[in-house]
Amino acid sequence: MDINVFREFAEVVLQGSYSAAAKALNLSQPTLSRHVGALEKELNVKLVADILPVRLTPAGDTVLQTALRMDDLYTGMQDELAELRRVAPARIRIHDTPALRPLSARLAAAADGTVRTHPRTIVEYVAPPAGKTPGEAVAEDLCDVAFVQLVKEARPCGAGSVSEDGRVATPEAGAPAFKPPAGVEMAAISRPGSRLVFGLPREAAGLPEAELASLRHETFLLFAHKTCKPLRDTFAAACRSRGFRPAVKLLPCSRYEELYLMGHGDGIHLLSEDDLASDDSLAHRLEERMALVPSAAADGLQLSWHALYRDEGSVRDPAQARVAGRRPDAGARPAGAGSGGASHATALACFLELLSEPGACPA
Repeated sequence: MDINVFREFAEVVLQGSYSAAAKALNLSQPTLSRHVGALEKELNVKLVADILPVRLTPAGDTVLQTALRMDDLYTGMQDELAELRRVAPARIRIHDTPALRPLSARLAAAADGTVRTHPRTIVEYVAPPAGKTPGEAVAEDLCDVAFVQLVKEARPCGAGSVSEDGRVATPEAGAPAFKPPAGVEMAAISRPGSRLVFGLPREAAGLPEAELASLRHETFLLFAHKTCKPLRDTFAAACRSRGFRPAVKLLPCSRYEELYLMGHGDGIHLLSEDDLASDDSLAHRLEERMALVPSAAADGLQLSWHALYRDEGSVRDPAQARVAGRRPDAGARPAGAGSGGASHATALACFLELLSEPGACPA
């Protein structure tokens, strides 16, 4: 059915006659009469009771009201499409790596929530050139947000251990041994207190926890991927603070599951409570192959995800924003964002907020 016939019918009523409506529509009167007759046949109702002046039947009045609403909707749609053509969509480019598998569900939910809140936003995965760390990719504008896992020290400041050369290591409480490049901000998105979990041989099943220092003679299995370098560096720093340098075997896996679910010889895997809690199926499969033992509470070791993004003024650390009692998009929208549209910074702030606090999003 052609929507124009409803506009023509409404014009007949508004003009009060077929002749006046035909002139306004630049149609011949017989053509206009034929169109209205075809509409009556399509709807199987009589619309016009009298022609001079035009008087509608009850069915005709119902169709008229609908036709007027259709015209308003069509005009509104045209205006919105014109605005979309005028304002470029905000794009959020995620640095895609095999290690992101534990975050996949949360990323999808945050992307969906961001697009629903800011419809002119496109969230997509990109693959920066090989050899770039997540921080470098963000700093060089090869992506908008990247993710790293870091081992964090949650022990009280001053709590340390004696190293092999007799010195006492005293890591700063809660501070990861990782610093993003200049101009790149970092926000924690994992559940606070997500402990480091060791994937030990099956015979260790039932062990309530394990101290990192007790594993000093073991080999640890990690991704041979440059995007995982921050994890390797912060884990090595935690080991050094306990007086030993870890033996690390780097595995060149193309998929996250390959690292944990394929045989790579003897070695210990590193996982997090947060990742295991977010993927029950993976946790179940891992428990069939290894014993999942949390790190000792006395060690205070946490394994958490952090988002890296460029400082764009209105994008702030979601955790800091909540402490300050404001949303991370408190800054004004840049000119050209459009009425009801989302600037890149606003959309990115929403995305980060949904990652760190599912269910919440900047207005």
